[in-house]
Amino acid sequence: MPVYLTNPDIADVRGWSKPTMIKTRKANNGFWIDFWVICDQAKAHLFYTDHEGSLFRMECPIETFPEGYANQREETVLTVRGETAQGRWRLHEGSHIYHVKKTGQYLALLEAVYPHPTRKNYWDSRSRFMFAMVADKLEGPWRRVEPELNEFAGNPKNLFNEDGSRSAYGQVSHFELIRSGYDQKLEIEDFHLQLLFQAFDASHMDSNYDYNDLPWELAVMRNQ
Repeated sequence: MPVYLTNPDIADVRGWSKPTMIKTRKANNGFWIDFWVICDQAKAHLFYTDHEGSLFRMECPIETFPEGYANQREETVLTVRGETAQGRWRLHEGSHIYHVKKTGQYLALLEAVYPHPTRKNYWDSRSRFMFAMVADKLEGPWRRVEPELNEFAGNPKNLFNEDGSRSAYGQVSHFELIRSGYDQKLEIEDFHLQLLFQAFDASHMDSNYDYNDLPWELAVMRNQ
């Protein structure tokens, strides 16, 4: 369930309240994950994903946040699935959405995944990638930024270390932009991005891996 915490002093890391559940009118009891709130001038928008290929959104007036979601219905923002030479993929989780001041657009960074080669109805954490979408308003419609078969990030051929050598990371996951400020609009200046993400080298990991043993590392990516 989505929850929120409050803090009278953002600099006090020990000042956060206990979690309080956000009441919603979710249409079904299916799986949901990675809740994300961003506001425009009038409304607070709550986004989340379902591990089935879809992104969902709820909204409420800013002045009623967060209690206002209890009176609102969710809507499906988009469903994204595709296929490359590697196989079929679908939108997975990690939806992070920002307002780009220079263009007035909204940028969504979304995580996709390929299915596990041997485990039925299971996603493969060794084969994730990120793709990007933009929209003129948070209600959509959303459109892909990069060409359909050219992932925004995740293809090892597109990842380089600062010295120009190829990165050892075989996949990437769960991007979040490094930005100044912390207001509800989640604004960035332009599309020159700095992203904190998690990744690991999966080249020596067989299909019997345990998810809890994956050797995640944190790194920063720049699209320069």
